[in-house]
Amino acid sequence: MKIEYGSPNFLYSNRVNMRSVISVQVLKSQLKFERSYVTNGHRRFVLAPSYEENVRTISGILQQTLQRVFDDGSFLSFIS
Repeated sequence: MKIEYGSPNFLYSNRVNMRSVISVQVLKSQLKFERSYVTNGHRRFVLAPSYEENVRTISGILQQTLQRVFDDGSFLSFIS
């Protein structure tokens, strides 16, 4: 799993760019399932975000990426 969270390289920016990548590798007998799931996003803040806002923002993009994994029919078929 990889999470990137940061603002553009400007003196001041109210935009935060986010990227979440989850790589899934499953072995089942002699078969292998391997795929990466990616979610990109951004969020704008009027003021610098608090710790709690950062946690909610990061949790949100991670949840979206996990949802992609479990919405993937080929992954669900493989693990069943």
